[in-house]
Amino acid sequence: MRQALLAATATLVMFSFLQPAVSETSMGAGLRESLVTQDNLDRLSVGADYLRIKRDIKFTGENRTDPVRADAYSLYVGYDPFAWLTVFATAGAIEFKEIPGDVYDSGSRWSAGLNANLWHINVNDPIFMQGQCSVVAMAEYGEYNIDGAGKSVTLGDTFAALTVNYEIYAEDPAKKAVCPYSLRMSAGPAISYWDGSARIYGERGSFRADREAGVVAGADAYLSHNLAFGCHVHYFGSATVNAVLRYHF
Repeated sequence: MRQALLAATATLVMFSFLQPAVSETSMGAGLRESLVTQDNLDRLSVGADYLRIKRDIKFTGENRTDPVRADAYSLYVGYDPFAWLTVFATAGAIEFKEIPGDVYDSGSRWSAGLNANLWHINVNDPIFMQGQCSVVAMAEYGEYNIDGAGKSVTLGDTFAALTVNYEIYAEDPAKKAVCPYSLRMSAGPAISYWDGSARIYGERGSFRADREAGVVAGADAYLSHNLAFGCHVHYFGSATVNAVLRYHF
């Protein structure tokens, strides 16, 4: 009788210790099938952006220009509805470093746009310049919003560019494992239209960019066939630097 009681008590104690873990059972090795099977993601691209923004602005009713300085960080998602077209969206954070005589708080930013490869030609000679020359159009609309204590900024940015690009790439399959895989250079005219408003302790004003026409130029190094890191400069009286990281599935 005593041994049976001890055995029952031990079983109860063990069950008490094990009971909390019953609802947290790990699946471990399980099913290999899923509800939805994706063959590939070759139309999708993802990435990250850093913008170091420098522009001169002019408030409505004033003749002087004031400098704007901001840092923006974004995540990027793109999709190719056609082989020659990418539609994309970005979202992230921004911090205005300098608006006339003041420092602002952090805020949010988002944008949506498209890249269209309008024309290209393959260049086969000379061998060391083998690659592709192309003309690409880009259009993007973005918004920046900051709402701090007693002050706020709202800015809409409409951007468009038409660039001539030249990519030197590895034609020989044996060279595809070499890093960088290829180098792409681009340059062309651009426009950037700013339409913004600011409120500083009850005082409101609207502003626009001092210069709307400019140029863009940059280079992208393909670390592999589908992974690229680039740096671009947008010049509209002052230089904005854009560092990008892209992975295309």
